[in-house]
Amino acid sequence: MQCMFNCIYKDGGREYPYFDCYGFVKYFYKKHNGVDMIDFIYQKADDVGNEKLYYEHLKDSRWKRSEPQKGAVVGLRVNGYISHIGLMLNKTDFIHIMKSSGVRINKITHPQWKNRVVGFYKYA
Repeated sequence: MQCMFNCIYKDGGREYPYFDCYGFVKYFYKKHNGVDMIDFIYQKADDVGNEKLYYEHLKDSRWKRSEPQKGAVVGLRVNGYISHIGLMLNKTDFIHIMKSSGVRINKITHPQWKNRVVGFYKYA
């Protein structure tokens, strides 16, 4: 699925223009913050497997809890599991990529997302 920024969703995608949600955030985090985030690849193509990976990954000491602000990473529940992330553009808007919809900018207060926010993180 092609989307804005000429990015295409691909499971496990880490190189432009092919990204999954983590690869997309990792790419833009490095491009705009100059920081190369640690990487991981999903072990399973399901939300339950991804939740465990996200949970372990965000416990890494390089991740610090943050407020919703520009450059923070937002952790989100999809299908009841912490299995998706996006990048905050400001206090209320985030950008992300999904298989079903490509790259989108949404408000964290939108009914589709407001109850899915798990937390905000900055990579140290």
